[in-house]
Amino acid sequence: MFSQTTFTARVVGVTDGDTVVVFRQFKQPNNFTFSEIDCPENSQPFGNKAKQFTSQEIYRKQIKYSITDIDRYGRSIAMIYYDEVINT
Repeated sequence: MFSQTTFTARVVGVTDGDTVVVFRQFKQPNNFTFSEIDCPENSQPFGNKAKQFTSQEIYRKQIKYSITDIDRYGRSIAMIYYDEVINT
């Protein structure tokens, strides 16, 4: 189980509809996959629309996030907050 520690970071990239790259001050960029949702990949139908939506909502904006899990590939999964929970 992960702690409910919330971090603040700026979104510096959107990989696809449910994966972003964030940069915390004085830290390396980190990739996070949104918890509790799954978007189509960029090459799948509506994948570009999903990426476009996420970009419009949070690209280059300050967000809060809390890591909820690590997937089987070692990637961080996080709950993303910007005014409200984004991934619901």
